[in-house]
Amino acid sequence: MKTFHTTIADLLGATLLVAFTLATLPVTAEDLDFSSDESVGSTSSPGSPDWTVAFAPRLGAIVPTSSLGPFVGVGLEFDVFLPVLDKQLVAALDLSYTRPGASGAVTDARVGGRQTYDLAVDELGLALEVFYRFFPNDQELVPFAGLGLLVNMLQSNQDSSLPGANSETSTEVGVTLAGGVDWRLGPGFLVGELRFAYSALSHELTGDSNAGNVGLSVGYRIGF
Repeated sequence: MKTFHTTIADLLGATLLVAFTLATLPVTAEDLDFSSDESVGSTSSPGSPDWTVAFAPRLGAIVPTSSLGPFVGVGLEFDVFLPVLDKQLVAALDLSYTRPGASGAVTDARVGGRQTYDLAVDELGLALEVFYRFFPNDQELVPFAGLGLLVNMLQSNQDSSLPGANSETSTEVGVTLAGGVDWRLGPGFLVGELRFAYSALSHELTGDSNAGNVGLSVGYRIGF
């Protein structure tokens, strides 16, 4: 039976392999729409990407809304530009991972007095999201905002000065809210994003808490 960490490694390995494969594909003029609209009133510029799909890996930092500490967060977003509203409406599938934690000590005479512990929570999130891009892709700066439904796969891990270790897993449903701006750079966009994710977290190791966080990240969006 696969462990939670094996599942995380498999998913992240697969997504990184896809990202690396797509990133190393040669990009030619035929891959992008470099034609300009010569009609009166056109605002398109040469080299404007007319994408159907895109992907955007990102790296940043998250601050949990619980008592856990800040940690690094990584993510990979797959986008489909819908054929409505000048392709400014986007459906996205987002995969994210982070592992915030906390350390402390408790005193209990039943277990020999003062004991220390380290707690970490693996959070593997899969979200189905909808974004609205406020301008078409022919602009240098494209602000965006969106929301989605989150499935959060959680595992709490506790190591203490007592022998043995404790672990507990669960899957929770939550929400995501995200907004940011794409800055035209090369064949794609440099992405700055502020993201909020929230789901419940109720393990014996954590108590009645939550797996919410606010994250700030930088990434790169490339499409085809």
